[in-house]
Amino acid sequence: MAITGGSEAVFSLGFLKAWEAMRVVSPDTCRPFSKDRRGLILGEGAAKLVLEPIELCGPQSPTPGCSPMISATFNAHGTATLANDAAKTTAIRKVFGGHADRLAVSSTKSMHGHTLGAAGAIRSRSHSARFAAWRSPSHRQLHGT
Repeated sequence: MAITGGSEAVFSLGFLKAWEAMRVVSPDTCRPFSKDRRGLILGEGAAKLVLEPIELCGPQSPTPGCSPMISATFNAHGTATLANDAAKTTAIRKVFGGHADRLAVSSTKSMHGHTLGAAGAIRSRSHSARFAAWRSPSHRQLHGT
């Protein structure tokens, strides 16, 4: 068993200006893998996870709601920049081959922004929580529907 996580709280005017200088910050919102993407949004946050070997996962687990799972989904890094979305798509196709067309790919950065040092922990936590009856917030705010 392992306990892991990440956190990030770095906002300052200078920090934001440095990211803007790279021309990767969206003027409105983050839309990973969308034809309307315009870049990333920065965020702050934290998450923690308890990781258990699959052999220990089940009714005897000390973690409530733990159950073995096989996922047909992939929570991508998804910064909504042209370079990252293209690189991530290439990597997914290389790793999953023909299965990539049946893989449901999403990114939670549209909801919490790019949290830098906390990004992996937050993505992992939100992705694993989907299987424990929790659902991510809707993407409706992106398109007003």
